[in-house]
Amino acid sequence: MKYPKKFKVGKRAYEVGTLRNIAQPVAKGKIYYDAGSILLATHSGYTDKPLSEGERDTAFWHETMHAILRDMDSPKDRDEAFVEGVARRLAQVVATAEF
Repeated sequence: MKYPKKFKVGKRAYEVGTLRNIAQPVAKGKIYYDAGSILLATHSGYTDKPLSEGERDTAFWHETMHAILRDMDSPKDRDEAFVEGVARRLAQVVATAEF
């Protein structure tokens, strides 16, 4: 999947960037609300092996869901199981879409 460089959720603009890995804590993605930034890892913070395309896509949607839910002032923003479940399904929709 090709990731956007920038996008908006509500009034907040986000820039999307990549890092080799995200540590402290180890993650596949990280959102910085105040900075309007989403960072995606290209490699595992545990093993330093490259993340699969599916893992990277899910990380993008995961962090994007946090942005959406935060904009909606939803308590679901802090529910990692919910955010991950929606992210996996969004990644599947995009990966299997036929036009």
